[in-house]
Amino acid sequence: MSNVHFQGSIWYNLDIALRNSDNIYKEELDALGLAIIEWYLLQILYEQDGQMASSLAKAVGRPATSFTPILDKLANKDLIERRPHPVDRRGVLIYLTPKGRNLRQPVQASLERIEAKVCKKLSLKDFDGYQHIITELQTMTA
Repeated sequence: MSNVHFQGSIWYNLDIALRNSDNIYKEELDALGLAIIEWYLLQILYEQDGQMASSLAKAVGRPATSFTPILDKLANKDLIERRPHPVDRRGVLIYLTPKGRNLRQPVQASLERIEAKVCKKLSLKDFDGYQHIITELQTMTA
């Protein structure tokens, strides 16, 4: 534990790791004109197009009440479109536009480059340990 700060403070060290990771993602995603949250949403829609906004918000860990501006940005970039839900009059489904679908290969390629950068720094054992720890931290309750 040579580079941990503040006697191993979890929050402080996660914050530094997040900012450094953010820079790796930003470097890739700036070229695509995407924010990280937009990039994740596109990947979710590539797996299953035509999802409820509330399902997308949940999938990326965001409250549905604050999700509209994110969808607005993707719509303004002509990457998604909103369509009325066929059964639920209040519901809206989110679909990829042709432009959004055409980004699939570049988005996938950026994911592979990011993973390659990270894998260069971590052994498989370290990465497995990271996955275990981050899962535990995500499921902790106060």
